[in-house]
Amino acid sequence: MGKTNNSKRLGYMLIAFLLIVALGSAKALNSVQSTQQNRMLKQQYSYFTRLLENILYENNDTIECAYNDYGTVSTSGCKEFYTQLIQKLKIKKYCKNNALANQCIPLYKKYASDKNCEGYSKKMFNKHNDVVVLYNNVLIIIANDEKEQRYPMFAIDINGFNGPNEPGKDLFSFAITRRAGGNYLIDPDFTKCLPVEADDKKSDNKAS
Repeated sequence: MGKTNNSKRLGYMLIAFLLIVALGSAKALNSVQSTQQNRMLKQQYSYFTRLLENILYENNDTIECAYNDYGTVSTSGCKEFYTQLIQKLKIKKYCKNNALANQCIPLYKKYASDKNCEGYSKKMFNKHNDVVVLYNNVLIIIANDEKEQRYPMFAIDINGFNGPNEPGKDLFSFAITRRAGGNYLIDPDFTKCLPVEADDKKSDNKAS
């Protein structure tokens, strides 16, 4: 009887050990994935910053498509800005509307509900926003309104249709901002207008 109990005890200890190893491996994998996503976000931020600089150079350092420090937004030049931006990209597929039905974007876990962020609502993402699919599978979602007025804000899905398809995890916001001194930049708040949990938002802002 003693040997049987000892055998059972050893068996349970072995199972517990294997579970600890498995959980440890899963935690390590999640850490690597998080680091990889952070690196991919930085790469895309750098890439689109360079594209913005190129477009500014070609337009005498002025584009009428930006959020301003003093609380206003310029949109009269957004159509032309995005036309120039798209011309510089290696595009695999483009959806002017009905992006979800036309398989340009996945269904995301969260969408903006604030009326001031209407361009990132579920309706706009799936039916009205322009969506560009690049050859590296990065998705670009341009914030529109229902009248096809584009805004100086676009979302980037750094790994395309792969999960988790959630703001702050693989979906990030890039907003064009013009400082009071006249300089343009991409807003380093990668969660602007996206419904991101507080912990995720704090972590994502470190990427800048």
